[in-house]
Amino acid sequence: MKKLIYFLITGLLIWTIKGYAQEPLPIPGWKMKKAAGAYVFTPPNQSKFVYTIMPVQKASGGDMAAWTESIVKSDLSQKGFVLDREVTNRKIQNIFSCAATAHDNAGDKRIFTYFAYQLANNDLRVASFNSAPTGDNNYLKQAAVHLAAFSKKEMAPGATSNATSQTEKKPSAETGPPVTSSTKENGNIRGIILHKETKLSGTLVMPYEAAYLMLNDGSTLMYIDEDPYTLNIEQSKRTSKNWGKWRQSGSEIILTYNSSDGRTKTEQWAQGRWRWAVRASDNEKLAGAFTTISIGGGISGAFSGVAKNLTLNKSGQFSLSTSAATNYKDASGNNGVYNNRNTAGTYILKGFSIEFHFNNGKTDKHAFYFFDDDKDMFGIDKSVYTPDSK
Repeated sequence: MKKLIYFLITGLLIWTIKGYAQEPLPIPGWKMKKAAGAYVFTPPNQSKFVYTIMPVQKASGGDMAAWTESIVKSDLSQKGFVLDREVTNRKIQNIFSCAATAHDNAGDKRIFTYFAYQLANNDLRVASFNSAPTGDNNYLKQAAVHLAAFSKKEMAPGATSNATSQTEKKPSAETGPPVTSSTKENGNIRGIILHKETKLSGTLVMPYEAAYLMLNDGSTLMYIDEDPYTLNIEQSKRTSKNWGKWRQSGSEIILTYNSSDGRTKTEQWAQGRWRWAVRASDNEKLAGAFTTISIGGGISGAFSGVAKNLTLNKSGQFSLSTSAATNYKDASGNNGVYNNRNTAGTYILKGFSIEFHFNNGKTDKHAFYFFDDDKDMFGIDKSVYTPDSK
């Protein structure tokens, strides 16, 4: 299987190197989801095969093979997998390939293959295949053809890169509709804007979308990490350094704030580089198992530890865990995990807030926002949760 992946992709990609970052096209019949700057493709059935094109990143120097291997290990860790043996990597011309076999807490074995290449402006691109040890050959071939075509598109003359470095905090995110329904909540809330940024995590430059709380009075709380409806705004402005000013000029967002060195800084977020988050309906209910993929780390508070995994059902019950997401069963709540006193209970969604009412009587309130109208990816404070594919 790994040899098939390796020769199929490298044979298609060798002539496509040295381009510029572009937007991939859908694969006919497959679902394509843009999640935290990455493009995730899944085939049209119950297969667990996943093909991911990761966000383009700025080159930071050093050994590219080591950089690629560090990306692999970080990605596997975030997905909840443990390596069965050391990553093996190869290089043909300018393509770096890393292959790894890994398993999750349930013992499910997967083969992960990563391909990294450098664009003409030195930006870096990584794509990955997550496949079963057997049975996914047809999907591998379709994904390989798509990746080859996408790479060719990235090398097209006149294309430009969308990468953002951690030292050049440039505007990012996608445009979205204004959140007019939230203007009366808390008397002052305009909505939440998602802005794509990067952050240095160890030796990696990690892309993510940061959440900014926008108020009608022109104030903004950058990197919101608490329930906006119970937030004491005046007190927070006196104690937090994350407050600034914002305004919208046509399709641009203008942000002004004081940097850590005391200087006033202004940013301009151009159209196509930011978007409005989507609020939850009052008492909206979700169903499924979700896992965090973000720098935020997970939910903390009344829960003992940091919850990287969250299970919700249509009956309004939740369960939190630090390990692999609990086995979600159905909307009726026929799963014993919802009865745990300290890690489970009921939840309430309202606008940009989620309340967790634990079975032990404790209550936690957090900021909450959907990334788009599909509502299958959402943020809780600084953490981003997506459906668990395991």
